Amino acid sequence: MLAALFGVWLLIQSGGAPQLTGGATSPTAGTATSTTCAVADVVDGDTFTCQGGGEQRVRILGIDAPETGEGDQPRQCHARTATTALRRLVDGRTVTLRSDSRQPDRDRYGRRLAHVEVGGTDVAQALVRGGHATVTSFRTDQTTALREAQAAAQRDHAGQWRYC
Repeated sequence: MLAALFGVWLLIQSGGAPQLTGGATSPTAGTATSTTCAVADVVDGDTFTCQGGGEQRVRILGIDAPETGEGDQPRQCHARTATTALRRLVDGRTVTLRSDSRQPDRDRYGRRLAHVEVGGTDVAQALVRGGHATVTSFRTDQTTALREAQAAAQRDHAGQWRYC
């Protein structure tokens, strides 16, 4: 029950779930594609920039990491650690970006929405399992696996489930 309340609190603090349908720049939900790119910088625990066909910001689908305090958002508990966890996984490496059949290719901020893999590891699942991100409320091709990873993180008191 406490974990569920914490998840709701995080959602409220972050301004709600990402809006993937309003203002989406691509109507290609339903057509999954994949590409690779080299990660140039990690912005926060669920967003990075990469090179490959030009520089682009990528938002990892299916997860929400604590806010780092950029813009008008207050910094949330575990934000630095979540950002560091993503940096350790992807920074300077070539990643595979895979679109989702249930979601558009871009969000209202113009970020590429993608499932991300590096060296055979699903980045979203690794972050959620480590307690560095939570599962979002919108459905993706990975929702079931992500919910299982979150349940394991909560059970093991991993990351933010221990410290926040």
